[in-house]
Amino acid sequence: MVNLEPRLPKGVNPTMAKTAVPRQPRGNKDGGKFAPGLLSESEVELVEESVPLSDGSKAFEERSKRSSEKAAETVAEHVSAPTVIDEPRMTNAPIKLGGAVEYEDGSWNFPPPPTDDIEKMAAYWSNVLIPDSALQNLENGDCTGRDLFTYDEEHRKWINSGQPLSKRLQRKDPEQYAEIEAELKTRVETLRKVQFGLGLIPRSELRDVARLGAFWEQASELDDESRAEAAATEFVTSSGEVLKPLDVVQKYRLWEISGAFFNRVRYSRPD
Repeated sequence: MVNLEPRLPKGVNPTMAKTAVPRQPRGNKDGGKFAPGLLSESEVELVEESVPLSDGSKAFEERSKRSSEKAAETVAEHVSAPTVIDEPRMTNAPIKLGGAVEYEDGSWNFPPPPTDDIEKMAAYWSNVLIPDSALQNLENGDCTGRDLFTYDEEHRKWINSGQPLSKRLQRKDPEQYAEIEAELKTRVETLRKVQFGLGLIPRSELRDVARLGAFWEQASELDDESRAEAAATEFVTSSGEVLKPLDVVQKYRLWEISGAFFNRVRYSRPD
């Protein structure tokens, strides 16, 4: 009997032949007409939603209106409105910063603000702790912060404007001669101290001068009435002497080194 089944190539069994994918003609690099498609790629069909056309009837318009309102309600459910927080009502009076407690707890470099209560301010500067750095800065300013040209110019003007010392004046008016001689000696000594950076404030008085100077620095920021009250305030120094703040300010010309107070200006040591 003649076998009519086609002969298989050598090495291929009948089972493989039945399950093999039929051979397709070769395609080009882009796939070609007969290139097999990707079996794993899914196809998505884009279908345009059909919109019913208006038939001009009232029923159609009513249905469209209800449909639009329903869509708007759906959108509104997913959109959260901004939360409005009502501000609480302030029933109490505004809170004042500072006050009596701050006057007790202040420091030398960070004092409480000036007040028209002169007695309270005077008590503060009479008792607040003075750090050594503040005293050192005041002493440095006393020695290096003064202008020698100013003192020299004042000395020459005083010499040229006053009564010259002479033997005639000494015989004629010995008291006036003694007064002029004493003032000349004081002026020459002051000029020498400024010239050589020796300072005008004795170290034994430095702490008292610092307190009275700081008190006046703050009082000078107040109105005229409060400044007058501050100028008339009397203090008892560590040596028992009763002084007013302007006595010390004028004696040691503290306005020339006012920046030394509260370390507003850092002065270097004369050496």
